[in-house]
Amino acid sequence: MVNLPRKQGFTLLELMVAVTIIGILFVLILPALLRAREQARRAYCNNSIRQIGIVFSLWANDHDGALPPGAPNGFWDYPDSKGVCHHLQRNNFICDVRDLYPEYLDTLQVFKCPGSIKELADTRLDWYTDITFMDGYLESIMVTDPRNREAIERLLGQRMDPECLTNDMYTYLPYAVKTEEQALFLWAELHRLMYGGAIDFMMDDLFVPGGHGPGGSDTFHRLHYGVSRFFISDMNNPAATAASESEIPVLYDSVSDLGMLQLNHMVPPGGNVLYLDGHVEFRRYPDEQHRPPYTELLVEWTRRNVYDNSVEQEVPAWCSNRLPATPFEPRYRHRPNDAMYRDLVF
Repeated sequence: MVNLPRKQGFTLLELMVAVTIIGILFVLILPALLRAREQARRAYCNNSIRQIGIVFSLWANDHDGALPPGAPNGFWDYPDSKGVCHHLQRNNFICDVRDLYPEYLDTLQVFKCPGSIKELADTRLDWYTDITFMDGYLESIMVTDPRNREAIERLLGQRMDPECLTNDMYTYLPYAVKTEEQALFLWAELHRLMYGGAIDFMMDDLFVPGGHGPGGSDTFHRLHYGVSRFFISDMNNPAATAASESEIPVLYDSVSDLGMLQLNHMVPPGGNVLYLDGHVEFRRYPDEQHRPPYTELLVEWTRRNVYDNSVEQEVPAWCSNRLPATPFEPRYRHRPNDAMYRDLVF
């Protein structure tokens, strides 16, 4: 009888060598995979910002070349018996979409960056929606009243709400700036006005004494096509200080979450920027040439309010993206005269 050699498995040494080789290959391949994933996220975000840019262009065509104003400061809480409003709905550095939606935009979800790592606490919800009549948030006293049955069936679900839009994903710069100095003095004044409780101040040009505006003036001009001419400070040598619309930022990836530095794109760090001429490009952080919006100093100013040290502006209590410390309250408590509640019995 012939004795055939018995098959043997891997020895411990061979297994360790195989695992080591696989580990080395994984370490070599992982950076390439991360870069590929990040490039895909950047492309998604780039396309989203382009869509917003098209909407801005359509708006400008109907408004003498002016881009939308910044969202207004206002109060989302009703006055108490003494007429004092408690909750200021801060601008949040985003555009005023009340006249954009739904005429120019059919959804506010375009302001959600597809590549963002931010998530809502309740994964059933969409960003920037009123959840007053969403399952799980309905007040039992309203549901159990038979007089409200038809109205609640009509209102059931979540709906887009311009008051809920914030700069969670994108930051809007409604004034024309080109340099880091101009941007820093602009943000300082905007923060100061917000701290003082000013409302509806992002509709017009902004006067800031000191000569730090475009062209060495005291005026920061609202974004509109042709605004680049205000950057010229020497008529005898206009080329020295002239700005082109391709250098003036309009909208860009936000840089923080609850006051902490958090860029949507980290390989390499930076973000997509929409410029006044309509093109979108990726800019690294920090920008070594000190061009806004991703300079180190400007990002620090942007991520927190240096006047009252608040890391985030107020978001109404009925919004899907309200801050973690803000308890939910139905919208009709604060907007009881809204036409959509005409059939409700409070």
